[in-house]
Amino acid sequence: MGGSAAATHRPHQVSPRGGGLTLDTGVLIGLERGDQRIRHLLQRAVTEEMPLAVPAGVIAQAWRGGPRQARIARLLADPAVEVVVPDDPTARAVGVLTARSGHHDVIDACVALCAAERSHVVVTSDPADIAAVDPRLTLIPLKAELENLPTRASQDRHHRYPRPTRHQGATRRGTGGAL
Repeated sequence: MGGSAAATHRPHQVSPRGGGLTLDTGVLIGLERGDQRIRHLLQRAVTEEMPLAVPAGVIAQAWRGGPRQARIARLLADPAVEVVVPDDPTARAVGVLTARSGHHDVIDACVALCAAERSHVVVTSDPADIAAVDPRLTLIPLKAELENLPTRASQDRHHRYPRPTRHQGATRRGTGGAL
């Protein structure tokens, strides 16, 4: 995340054409709660070899420790998942993005910046919040039908996910405990 290469928890290969998913806190919370839609989405993304990114702040918001979070721990240990740790330039870029957008949540700004830098689609429980930070991002709201996740072949063909749409009046916190 940021103008320079961000420090990351584990190495990550980004397709030259971009693509992949950046996850917000709602995804981790839903995964912890055993939401089958989220589990299916993540399993399919891994099967399709889509890069996954989780900003470190997202982990901080969701992590409480203990055995209930075994699913999150397994996800974060997967080699397909990049835990994005912001360096100083990235932290400053997040601050500027927060100020510029007028949105108060720096974690939402971290998610938006992470996704924008990787040409990722954001999987989010807060589409209105992420769109407030960067309306150009493509979002998969957790309320949406997740079975329409594109295959890697269609992603390569279109350079973007064909199904998800940009934010169009989605409601806040619409997941009802997704994941």
